Parts: sequence; structure tokens; C-alpha cells
Amino acid sequence: MNKSVIIKKDGNMWCAHRDDFLNLQESVAEFGKNESEALHNLLNAEMDIGRNKMLKNRTDHDGQSAEEWRKREARVKEALKGLI
Repeated sequence: MNKSVIIKKDGNMWCAHRDDFLNLQESVAEFGKNESEALHNLLNAEMDIGRNKMLKNRTDHDGQSAEEWRKREARVKEALKGLI
């Protein structure tokens, strides 16, 4: 998944979504008080979706084992700590 992230002001909140966003019912989008929080929330939501799909299908995510997925998730969460 190499889709760009779009972050824009929506009322008094910031919204983050991928460039293939359709609408809130069909696409993943997350909000935050600032741009970093919106991005953080989007990436966490995508990780949750990926984890749930992997557990549901009991298959590897993009060829990664469950252990590799947990390590990747930990690296992303560590990188996001400095943004908020």
C-alpha cells in the first residue's frame, strides 16, 4: 500500500486519509486536534485493520509473519511518539 496521505482542515479538526478516499462510509479517515494527531490516528486505524484482517484470514499480511507484523507495528508506534 503506497498511497499518499492527505491531511486537511475540516471545521475545527484535522482529517487524515489516503489519496483514494471516497467518503467516510467507504474509506478510512481519522481526525485529530492537529495534523500530527490526525496522522497518528490514521496510521493506528490502518494497523488495526491490517491486524484484524490477518487474524481473520489467519494468513500472513503482505507475506509477513505475525511476528514480523508485530515488530513493524512497534517500529511505527515508536516513530509516531515524537509527533504528538
